[in-house]
Formats: sequence, C-alpha cells, structure tokens
Amino acid sequence: ATAPVVQYLITYQERIIGAGDARTQAEVIADGGTWPADSNRNRVIFSETLDDVTWPPNNFIDCDTGTGEVVSGLGVNSINSATKGAQTQLVVFKPHSTFINDGVLASADQKLNIVSNVHGCPGYHSIVNTPFGLVFTSAYTVCMLDTTGKEPSQVGFLIHPAILEIPEDRAKWSAAIFHDNTYKLSITPTGQTTNQNEWWLDLRPQIFPNEQNWYGPHTGDRIFQYQVFQGLLIGAQDT
Repeated sequence: ATAPVVQYLITYQERIIGAGDARTQAEVIADGGTWPADSNRNRVIFSETLDDVTWPPNNFIDCDTGTGEVVSGLGVNSINSATKGAQTQLVVFKPHSTFINDGVLASADQKLNIVSNVHGCPGYHSIVNTPFGLVFTSAYTVCMLDTTGKEPSQVGFLIHPAILEIPEDRAKWSAAIFHDNTYKLSITPTGQTTNQNEWWLDLRPQIFPNEQNWYGPHTGDRIFQYQVFQGLLIGAQDT
C-alpha cells in the first residue's frame, strides 16, 4: 500500500505511527482524495507490526474531539528509552489537549483517553521522553507526564512568563532535548522571530522535591533543533 501523508512519525509497539496532515483542502483533493475524509490532520494511523510497507485502511485512531484543533505531535511515554512493553503509552497532542492511547494497537482493549483539556503541545520538537517522564512545552508552561493517566505536572512554573511571551506563530518551533539529566529548551522571546533563549531544567531528584531547578535564559544561539552525536550535543541554528 502507498505510504500515508503525515506530519509526525514515531515507532511504537514495533509499528510505524503517523499523525497530522499539513495539506490544505485543495491539496487533498488534488491528490485524488476527499475532504476531510482523506486528511490525517485528526487521525493517528499505524502500519502492520514489523512491516513499514503495509498500512491497512482500518489501522487508525480517530482523534477528532470537536474542538477545531488538529493533531500537533506524538510521543511515547515509557519512563525509560523503550518503545514497547506494558508500561509504555502512545501520547497524542493537540495545541491545548493531551491524549493517551492505552492498550495494544488494533486490539479490542485499545482506547484513546484524554488526560488534559488545557495542556497540550503546539511545538512537536519540544516533546522529549526522559527517565523521569514525558516532558513537553505547552502553551502556558513546561509539563511532565507520567504513566498513571493523571493530569500532566506543571514543572515549568518558574518560566511560565517566558512561555506566555512566545509569539503565537513561533510556538510550533520550540525545540528541546534531554541531555546530561537536563531538559534543554530553546524558545522565541517576545518581539523576535527566531529561538534566541534557552532554559535548562535539571530533572535529577532534588533534596526538596517541590523545587524545580531552572537555569536561564541562556542567549547567543538560535537553536531550532537539537541532537546528540558521538556524545556531543549538537544544535542547528536558525538564520
């Protein structure tokens, strides 16, 4: 089968998972599809197990909740580096809501549950799986999601004003990585058009558990993408 058109791709339960669709109505129709039935903007789709070529038409999860928002990101929450196993969860984001898909994909126990109607994630590249939880930047703060299915914890309270100042059209470009036990986040400050401020959160357990150790803002770089290569932290700069 032809590979589907999606914006976001991850691996989960030995399948390729895709979601989101940046095509307009005219572009979907030009591709020979029907609008909105053939758009994946509110749909999570998945391949067959250990098969990245076969995409059965019934292998999808409908994420349309009637709010008008569309899927803005995917994540795997495992409290480790695994993408399969009993403790892993597929997480689906919209800009202002977060969903967890429990159960085995394509099975009778598969179920999409909403865990927040407030905190979603408009910036896909800020979603990072860590040993402490799935960390992401919402429209209001930085959040951490554990595997209990409860509302995400707001670990970014101290930088809440900086998150609110991100220009609306730049929120989708926020970027982060987990490096040296630290969530490193690059965002656009008010009045700017590139990511110019970095904030770092030390995620190691603290002597006082209710405290979060944030450091920043660090300035001078315009990082819109992070990666670790041969043990070194690499940042791609915006122009």
